[in-house]
Amino acid sequence: MHRRLRASRIDCRPHTKVHRLPDMARRQVNAGAVGIACQTLDEMELMIDAGFSGIMFTNSLVDDLKLALTWFPWACR
Repeated sequence: MHRRLRASRIDCRPHTKVHRLPDMARRQVNAGAVGIACQTLDEMELMIDAGFSGIMFTNSLVDDLKLALTWFPWACR
């Protein structure tokens, strides 16, 4: 899939909610994905702990703590 998207000049950013596995996300990035996307703060924190950065967060935030966790996840633990 990554080869076909790359040939079409389309970037791929797979959603981790399908597997929630840092190793699988790393394989996807190594195969050509430009990054990953996460649905929940827990998923995003898991991927940050695994060394990912530039994660696309695909959910809305409704309170100040969740907003702070999104901008400064390392400072809110």
